[in-house]
Amino acid sequence: MDKLIEECKRLSLCSSLEDSQETLDVFIDCIYQLILNHHKDKLNNPTEEEAKLVLQMIFSKLCHIRKLIDGVDYVKNGKFYLKKLVDPTIIACLIRNLYETVCAFHVIFISPKNNDEHIIIYKLWVIAGQSFRQRFASNVQSSTSQSKLDEELKQIQQFKIDIENNNKYKLLNPADKDKIQIKIKSKDYKIWFDGNEVKFLDWKDIPELMSCKGSYFENMYTYFSLYSHPSFVSVYQFADLFDKDNKDFLMMTTFNLKFAFIITSIFLADYLKLFPTNLSAFEKMDIRDQFVINFFNKNIRGDAFSINDVNKRIVI
Repeated sequence: MDKLIEECKRLSLCSSLEDSQETLDVFIDCIYQLILNHHKDKLNNPTEEEAKLVLQMIFSKLCHIRKLIDGVDYVKNGKFYLKKLVDPTIIACLIRNLYETVCAFHVIFISPKNNDEHIIIYKLWVIAGQSFRQRFASNVQSSTSQSKLDEELKQIQQFKIDIENNNKYKLLNPADKDKIQIKIKSKDYKIWFDGNEVKFLDWKDIPELMSCKGSYFENMYTYFSLYSHPSFVSVYQFADLFDKDNKDFLMMTTFNLKFAFIITSIFLADYLKLFPTNLSAFEKMDIRDQFVINFFNKNIRGDAFSINDVNKRIVI
């Protein structure tokens, strides 16, 4: 038991890049098992198909992050000019994308308190994506692509009507109905319902909606955004990042990965809440891996959001 506790502690604290690599492998394997065992499960409603696709997207993102941690080489004429270079700024871009994907999943599939709320947010999501794609109309060069855009335009128009005929929408006062219309026009879907009041969301606000405790997330989205754009900070920090003596790039990579583990842990807890039959595959995993996956989610959201009781059986 002592050995198990030490392993759980090592993979939860992630004090080194090597430990972080192992922890990432635990998450990747967990998602693979969920896909392998439950991909063909019967859906309760049509929108769950997209929810399952998000799981596969998360799997792909984590696999790519894993590849980047191994480092990249640059070889010319048989000579190594770069060997096993790990760039935490590139990893940060992927983690920001991972964060937004998990937040979107929560807003669309977890935060709605009933089916009417879910349908409004889901259809806002579809309208937003397809409205942005209508901008490509001037670049279309084939009749097939044009037909697809025409089809999507019809769906946008139908979904607007569907939202206005939705029972939840009808209960809203004029000001809150206007908020929905604002989101349609701005090609956005990030809202939540506080009773019959519509609340706007920004990416940085969503951790609070996910019941994340404390101030950990407060500035994290801004932090990762600094490296997703060519900000002055990202450029001048790059100069000192790969110093051979300090190896700041290793510490920064380890720091970034810990955030990835937290957000993926939250996602898996949400996913298993939406698809509770998937819990059987999760609980067939090694108890160490169950603990590690649940650790980050439980620590940031509390016992009420724990995937199962594994963290009560192992105390680190």
